[in-house]
Amino acid sequence: MHRDERCITTALDRRALTRSLRIAGAVSQDAVAEVLGALRLERENKERTSNDEHTVKLER
Repeated sequence: MHRDERCITTALDRRALTRSLRIAGAVSQDAVAEVLGALRLERENKERTSNDEHTVKLER
C-alpha cells in the first residue's frame, strides 16, 4: 500500500488492512485518519523546506 490517501481509503473500504495486519475486528478509521494527517504534514514540511533551500541558493 502506498502512502497515498486514495490507496489507504481503498484499503479501508475493502477491509484489506484488517486482513493484512491479521488482527481481529476492524481497523479504527480515526487512527488511520490521524496517521494520514501526520503524513500529510510531514510531506508539506518537506516541500516547504525544499522550496526554502532552493530560494536561498538562488539568492547567493
